[in-house]
Amino acid sequence: MKPKRENLAPKEEILVGLFSKKDAAHRVADGCRHLHSTTLGAKDPAYALTVKALASGQDVTYPWELTKDSAELTIGASTARHDLIQRIVTETGVVTKRHLNEKLTSVLEELVTNAIFHAYRNQQGGEKYQRSKTATLTTQEMISVRYQANETGIFLSVTDQGGTLSFADVASSFQRCYGGESQIQAKEGGAGLGMYMIFEYASHLKIIAAPGRICQVSCWLAEKKAYDPHAFSFNFFQRR
Repeated sequence: MKPKRENLAPKEEILVGLFSKKDAAHRVADGCRHLHSTTLGAKDPAYALTVKALASGQDVTYPWELTKDSAELTIGASTARHDLIQRIVTETGVVTKRHLNEKLTSVLEELVTNAIFHAYRNQQGGEKYQRSKTATLTTQEMISVRYQANETGIFLSVTDQGGTLSFADVASSFQRCYGGESQIQAKEGGAGLGMYMIFEYASHLKIIAAPGRICQVSCWLAEKKAYDPHAFSFNFFQRR
């Protein structure tokens, strides 16, 4: 199925069709903020929701976002993240599902760590907290983690109060994954490939970024038996 392009507004475009994760990553690296890989094409309900959201300027909640019954935890210290992850693994029942357990642990570690160490800035504009040191957030910086599992997978959402993640950051992460070893950044903050790893593990990835206010990264991790390599999505929504 040939990908369909639909221009809705300047710099806002949706691609829908069938993609491999590698091809999709290239499209994102080239500037695509909205992509749906689906056998249903333009008839896919999730694609229709993206079209509606961009046309109306309103927020969208996809069917895979189990927000209604999701549990919520907050975290304010880097030393607490491993206990938080283990609690979620236990409460969602994925502890006995090795495939899903590994994905959940890796994705949550990346999301929470990024939120703690990369979301907040000091007065000079640099990162306020360093990975080499223990980070204790202020009350206004607390990070929210929502989660809910069912028989087909698990919904995760991590929200920080810094709002520093940009689409350029995500696109750069995806681009470096195909640039060879010389493109991997050796820096105190890490290699910068974490967002692509999350995209690889997740069936669906949605990012809402409001510069200086919040960044919310939500994803769906499919149970192995429910995983469909042809059904995934990426959506980056920019708020003012």
